[in-house]
Amino acid sequence: MKRIVLLLAAYCMFFFTAGAQLDIRHADSTPLRHTYCPTEEDVILMGIPAGGTFSGCGVFQQNSRWYFSPQQISSGGSMTRSCSLKYVLGNDSVIKELYIDNFGVAIDDDRVSCSDSFFLLGEEKVVGDFSRVWTGPGIYRHSTNSKLAYASLMPGTRGTYIYEASNKYTGCIVRDSVVIEVGTKRPLNLHFNGYRDSVTIHPGTITLATRANRDYQVIKWLPADKLPDQTAREQIYPVPDPQRRYYASAYAKADDGCVDAVYLFIRTSWPAQIENTPPEDQQISIYPNPASETITIHAPGAASIKIYDISGKILLHQSVNKAYETINIRDFAAGTYTAVVAVPGKEAQPVRFIKIEHK
Repeated sequence: MKRIVLLLAAYCMFFFTAGAQLDIRHADSTPLRHTYCPTEEDVILMGIPAGGTFSGCGVFQQNSRWYFSPQQISSGGSMTRSCSLKYVLGNDSVIKELYIDNFGVAIDDDRVSCSDSFFLLGEEKVVGDFSRVWTGPGIYRHSTNSKLAYASLMPGTRGTYIYEASNKYTGCIVRDSVVIEVGTKRPLNLHFNGYRDSVTIHPGTITLATRANRDYQVIKWLPADKLPDQTAREQIYPVPDPQRRYYASAYAKADDGCVDAVYLFIRTSWPAQIENTPPEDQQISIYPNPASETITIHAPGAASIKIYDISGKILLHQSVNKAYETINIRDFAAGTYTAVVAVPGKEAQPVRFIKIEHK
């Protein structure tokens, strides 16, 4: 009789084990997700039915429990990684495909800046829909979800800036940081000859020529795949697609080791749309830029002009009634300033300019 009971028990166990559908779940019985983030803690696994073994996908066993580690999987590379998680019970097995959304970000290298005002640029290493934010001291311009931010520091100080990107689809977050120190040497004032912060052009090419107020060596261009000659002072940038946004930046080092950078936002549009931009006599501009003694502000008629330093202090406030107004900046300290020009009935327009030392 005892033998019959044992045989029956063994038969039942085999029947239920063989007939059951194998599955892998979290320890709280919830299903495994499709995607995990690289910063998540180790995940406790549960096999259904219990009693089997796990393998693959960063799996390890500890204190009779099975885990898989998203951090272990993501440490081998900077892009989204897939892996197989296998559960074996008897002669049966089940495999789950998981993805670790370690999309990675690239930001500037730590540097000593020649200028007290500088930009910060971050970028994800894969295409996707991301929320982005820059945090750190002295950030005065950063649009929502923008890869770009502008910051300023007093000479002789430094700041740590953190770029955080969040994948809107998976919720995964990746961060990186850069340290910027502002030197006390003479500013390099790197710029693209003929362009300010942004430009709208016909699809085709644009010639970018770097300029500065003292000797320098170009050390990097971005994007590197479109601007491959990393030490050239001048390059031709292909921008072939209409209705698209491009960017270009160049980094240069002065003889004393400080690094300056320039950024240009490029829009491409059909000729008819470019012609719809305000005529030259209706646009606000400042020249020369950089300047050492005077600047001329061009505004379409009567306007109110305020000039701010990097701390936000108003250095000048005056009203003008003519299209061209010349302002003496000889006594301004070398650095970056913002002129806010307000024309009645129109939105005030900020225009940055650079004061360089008088020779």
